[in-house]
Amino acid sequence: MVVRHASAIKASNLQIYLDAGDMDQFWLYEGAEFLHQQLWQQKIRHEYHLIRGADHVGPSLTARIEAAIRFLFRYHAPWQTTTRMKAVDKMLDPLKARLDEKDHFNAMPEELPEHFAESVVIGLLAEDGTLDLSLRLARFPQSGKAHIWLHVAAGEGAWSLVDEVFELDHHNATPVTEDDATFDASHRDQRVSFASRNRNGLLQGSIEANLLVTPTRHPQVGPGTVPAHIQLQFSAASPGFRSPTKRWELTGRMAGVVTIGDQSWQIHHDGKWHEQTGCRPKFAPAFTYFNIQNSESSILVIGRQQGTGGYADIAGEVSKVVEFSIEAQGPADRGFSITLENGRSITGVARVVQRWSVPIEGKRRPGSSVLVESNIGSFRGSLNDWEPPL
Repeated sequence: MVVRHASAIKASNLQIYLDAGDMDQFWLYEGAEFLHQQLWQQKIRHEYHLIRGADHVGPSLTARIEAAIRFLFRYHAPWQTTTRMKAVDKMLDPLKARLDEKDHFNAMPEELPEHFAESVVIGLLAEDGTLDLSLRLARFPQSGKAHIWLHVAAGEGAWSLVDEVFELDHHNATPVTEDDATFDASHRDQRVSFASRNRNGLLQGSIEANLLVTPTRHPQVGPGTVPAHIQLQFSAASPGFRSPTKRWELTGRMAGVVTIGDQSWQIHHDGKWHEQTGCRPKFAPAFTYFNIQNSESSILVIGRQQGTGGYADIAGEVSKVVEFSIEAQGPADRGFSITLENGRSITGVARVVQRWSVPIEGKRRPGSSVLVESNIGSFRGSLNDWEPPL
């Protein structure tokens, strides 16, 4: 609630006072401390007291009520500064200006480069290809807007969402260099959150989404009418691959539950977590995106007219992709060949098991989920020929 409505709380000038005893019989100090931390992180002014030796009620209660009443009086008659304190402030100002740190509550929003954007994606595909899920959140901090793409296929059913009116609670970039970071956005009753911790080790992620989807593989822009709830945990198998373009690719295990309408699926599958931040003036021109993984290895190839990029992490050995070719889209089975910088060659066949598309910036972009047999083992993932029709 605090994170979601931080801007409104600040604008309201709401006066917030928190009090809890550290021996509270209901352990309410846990909730008070959590709320205090949330308010602090969102730079919302408040007063917080954790009373040493105090219970829920008892001998401490009278003094604590009196302190709370004094807090209310201070709102109507705030403390006034003195001439001496004004002189101290004047002396400290030039010293503070030399510091990297800024005033916690009055820090100006960070300046972001033009067209800055960030995205986070999770994906999974069952070994037999019958269960497929991809959820992407694209955030645009400067405008305060976000886009959501969701695709779920299970058995004969398929549901999708493309919604471009989600909003951000703040205009700051997600702190991706910190050990904990959360990407989130909301629109009315819909909300999506990608929370991550231990980002400098083996990432642990928590994904939760409440969305409205449409029973189709080829959605139009806008919310659907079928409620979808996603609650998943992601555990990275390795620190992953970080590219110079601020792309981070991780593979691991996904566990949890997905509910759409009156149907639910328990999830226990290999999955991926992808992040990317940086300047994005518009969606990339025509390219082929080939991203596959198994429990030990992952391969990402992006093929464009001006050249091929990507990497392969084969059981911990990472090498750049220098050449890539794949048979034209159309048939279900598409042969491919990948050459790595270390001289290794990977060949195989990608079999399309799910087809879908999303409208992006006025163009419909086709995509597919694939099962792969190659000379280095079996993989599964996605193959997207994102080239607008002529």
